Amino acid sequence: MKLFLACILSNFPGLILLILLIRQSRKEKTPVRSLILLIILGFLVMVPIVALQTVIGYANEIPFIRSHVLLSEILMTVIRLAFIEELCKFTVTAIITWKGKYFVSHLQGMMYPAIVGLSFGILESIAYMAFSIQQFPTRFWSIVLMRALLGAPAHGAYGLIIGIYYGRAKQAARQHDIASRRKNLFLALFIPTVIHGLYDWLVSSQIIRIGNTSIVTVIVLVMDVFIILYAYYALYKQWKQKTTTIE
Repeated sequence: MKLFLACILSNFPGLILLILLIRQSRKEKTPVRSLILLIILGFLVMVPIVALQTVIGYANEIPFIRSHVLLSEILMTVIRLAFIEELCKFTVTAIITWKGKYFVSHLQGMMYPAIVGLSFGILESIAYMAFSIQQFPTRFWSIVLMRALLGAPAHGAYGLIIGIYYGRAKQAARQHDIASRRKNLFLALFIPTVIHGLYDWLVSSQIIRIGNTSIVTVIVLVMDVFIILYAYYALYKQWKQKTTTIE
């Protein structure tokens, strides 16, 4: 019962956001089949993510990497966590939507990777809560609050940042601008990886910790909240625009 409650509470904001994006996507004439695929593969993308992260994790056993703390931390956070997660979410989104004739607006370009990100984030939060209840029973409510704010909503926000450039890349493709398409597809993966990776690295780095606490961690958490708010505000602005069609 406690696990069920934890999963519901920690994922409530993410579920609300997912429902809102699905409803708006339907208004944008996105086929139900594509939306179902985005959600299902958003859940299933956990499998390749975990597999790739496990493989990369073995690299930390290499003496050269293990002996260089900064290199090891960047590999284990920026590459193993952030890059792999954003790459898989980006790939799933592109496979399902890139060639879809219904993909005709920048708003859609933002919503599709956000739906994948929210779906992945919800499943990740369920797994995280199942682990945390056993390992940290006295921190139940703080963990629930943290996951509610920085779990699925954060993955959705990273998806929105992917989508800003993903939509631009789609527009460039329609205009047969190969250079711009490549540039924006690169940025669609690079920018969220840097933001996500910097967050993961700073909150877990032993290099920058001060004693037993980390002031940097608190600062980074606040910054991540602002990034999440910015991403959803960018979505709101795109939704309010009258002319969002990709030409």
